[in-house]
Amino acid sequence: CLASLGALGRKTYALGAAGTSNLAELAVQSLSLTGVDVSHMAHDRRVQTRAFYQLITPVDRQPTQRSHHFTDRCFVCGRRPARRAAPSALLDPKLSADDIVAIDNLNINGMAIARMGKDASARTVLDCGHLSYLRHKPVAQLLSSLRLFDVVLLPRRVADSIQRRADLVDDGALARKLAPDSL
Repeated sequence: CLASLGALGRKTYALGAAGTSNLAELAVQSLSLTGVDVSHMAHDRRVQTRAFYQLITPVDRQPTQRSHHFTDRCFVCGRRPARRAAPSALLDPKLSADDIVAIDNLNINGMAIARMGKDASARTVLDCGHLSYLRHKPVAQLLSSLRLFDVVLLPRRVADSIQRRADLVDDGALARKLAPDSL
C-alpha cells in the first residue's frame, strides 16, 4: 500500500523500526526507491526484519495462469525466521488532514499510528492482506478495531471469515456494522 501510494506520487512515510541486517537495509531501500519517505525509520539491532516468501506456480500446467502462495517459512529449508522484537519507540509523526495513514497490521503500534491519524483528521487505510493475525482476535475487538479505519482493504476470504464469526449475512451487513453513519 505504501509503495503503491509512493509510486503514484503521493507523499508517504514509513514509520517504525527495521533491523540492521542486509535484509532490513534492502527492505528500507526498496521502499525509498518507490518514493516512500523512510527518514522516520529507526534502525535497531534488536529488531529482526522478517522475510516473506512468495511461490508462484502455473495452474494446471498452463503457463498463462498463475497461482501464488505467501509464507514466512523458507521453501527450501522450511525454517521460519525468529519473531521480531517490538520497536523500542515509534517516532511522533506530524500528521495533517491531507495525509493518508496506511497500516498493514492490527498490532499495537499500527493501531496507535492509526489513532494519531484519526486525531489529525487524516484518512486511515487498513490493507489487511491475510487472515493470520486476525484469526485469534475476539470478533468484538476486531470489529471495534476495524471501525478506526476509513478504508479497509480485505481479500474475499478475510471478509468471509469476519462475516462468519460476526454472524453477518453479506458484505453490506459488514459495511453497515463497521461504518453505520457513512452508508
